[in-house]
Amino acid sequence: MTKRLTKPWFSFGIGVIHQIAGLLLVIFATWFLAACATATVGFNYMLPAVAIRALALTRIASGYGHLWWGHQRLFVRLRQTRAALFARLKNTILTGNAELETQLEQDTLSIAGAWVNWLVQHASVVIGLILCQIIIIVLTPHDALIWGGFAVTLALVWAMLLWQSYSVVRALVSAQTALRDNINHTLNSTSLWHLYAQTPTINPVQYWQVYFQVQGQVQRGIVFLLVLTSAGLVYTLTHIPDNMLGNALLVVPSIVFLAAQDWALVWFQAQPELLTFQQSQQRLTHISGVQLKPDSDNGKFEDTGILADGIQTIRWSKVSLPYRQKTYPGIQIRKGVPLWITGSSGSGKSSLLEIMQGMYPKHALCQLNDRYPRFGFHDNWQLVQQHPTILFTSIEDNLRMGDVTLTNEQLQQVLCAVGLTNLTDQLSSWIGGNARQLSGGEIKRFALARALLRQPDVLLIDEPFEGLDSQNQMCIYALISDYAAEHCVVVATHLFPMNVDQDITLNLDDVS
Repeated sequence: MTKRLTKPWFSFGIGVIHQIAGLLLVIFATWFLAACATATVGFNYMLPAVAIRALALTRIASGYGHLWWGHQRLFVRLRQTRAALFARLKNTILTGNAELETQLEQDTLSIAGAWVNWLVQHASVVIGLILCQIIIIVLTPHDALIWGGFAVTLALVWAMLLWQSYSVVRALVSAQTALRDNINHTLNSTSLWHLYAQTPTINPVQYWQVYFQVQGQVQRGIVFLLVLTSAGLVYTLTHIPDNMLGNALLVVPSIVFLAAQDWALVWFQAQPELLTFQQSQQRLTHISGVQLKPDSDNGKFEDTGILADGIQTIRWSKVSLPYRQKTYPGIQIRKGVPLWITGSSGSGKSSLLEIMQGMYPKHALCQLNDRYPRFGFHDNWQLVQQHPTILFTSIEDNLRMGDVTLTNEQLQQVLCAVGLTNLTDQLSSWIGGNARQLSGGEIKRFALARALLRQPDVLLIDEPFEGLDSQNQMCIYALISDYAAEHCVVVATHLFPMNVDQDITLNLDDVS
């Protein structure tokens, strides 16, 4: 039943009912007032009053229903969109700017919300427009042919205004983007201002010119629609048959005409959503990145079965850090004993972990179990970065990262293991973005929990103790040691818990 209620047609139908119920409520309530003024003896006041109350309750209930199911549908669609994006970008290093992660987050949210933010509003207006035309023709059968032509004209005007609004919104967004780029370029070049003959300035004149042009076109469109509907209203009032004089039904076309500029312009507010949706789709289609070839594609191990007992030892030779004049002797780790990499800030600890992961395959030669070379990106190895990314979504989606096979019990167990017990009963709560914020230490532990859920063959961790108090440092140290008992683990850190055995340590400051 829950899956059925999150189908797109359900939230769509609730949203349309909400909009149409509001229009019918205005029409029926206006007729009721007019009918009361012209009522004769024996007029049944109770039935219209009950109908008005039913429409009001329908309006309220459908509003809350659309808010609830629309957001449920939004969450489902957002989860599907991001899962598809993760699958497409797997083993890819993004080469965009520093704000790319935030942009991807906003783009997926825009695509997921297009159904609620744009389609429902437009469908409601179209259905409302058709309904109003039918009501007018039914209530004025003496001019059905004329009203039929008027209905077509009104629809054409509405379509023209729809296209016009989309065009002007595109112009406004383009001007806004140009202004933002101008601001960023000007601020990013502050260190070079002294070299300019004239200090760069930010000129928003073009943006405001387009903005006021947009406002003028919108106002002209509203006036055009108002004039057209007013003409229809005048025609209605001047062509009333004698047998319909005093009939309360005549007020209905008047209300439809007078309210047209309100209910028929709802779609203009949703036009930016369509443009944002199109731009987001285009950006997600053309994401720049470097596709890393997984090492499993070389076919050197899977057929021979030499890794049936797992990885016992890993050796890296010919290691050189990118953009650094520094080479390393052979680096070796074995299952059961973690390798601790230390060194001052900037010594290359994070870069070395990325090389071990296979992000820079030309900077090292990797051998498993001292015999067989491994090339490319290591698919079943997990790197926990120094500054992990927390997605603006629920805790369970952040932990699963598209893996629907993980149960809630598994999520709760790993959260308890890393000391985040307070999150175990809030799996559906959202974090990141504008939702609940995690501290730096919580983010570290959360990312480690996310990695442990994958049970990687090799676990690489960058600065796991940073931002943690001594108690949590000992907890994470014990967790890493336990995992290293059955797996290969490498930890890069400049901070160690007190009184712990560092086992095998590689100090990058000692490497020439």
